[in-house]
Amino acid sequence: MRKKYFITILSCIVPLAFLAISCFAQLITDSQNCVVTQKAGSNLLIVSCPDGSRTVDAGGRSDLYRVGDRVDIYGLPGNRPAPLPGQTQ
Repeated sequence: MRKKYFITILSCIVPLAFLAISCFAQLITDSQNCVVTQKAGSNLLIVSCPDGSRTVDAGGRSDLYRVGDRVDIYGLPGNRPAPLPGQTQ
């Protein structure tokens, strides 16, 4: 009887764990592989991207980032919104 309850509970917990991981995991693609390498001053972040390093002004939000965090930088080709059909840039 206990084995039946154990298997039932385990069969509920395992899918829920995979669902939680897939919902809260950050999707990482090749074009969005920017990593914070240094924090300079009170509001500057030095970020290493596949196309080189750059300095990003994070404003008052620089304390939200840690060295090693992966970030998306708007303006990279992978982060630009796709144009609507028939729309020119």
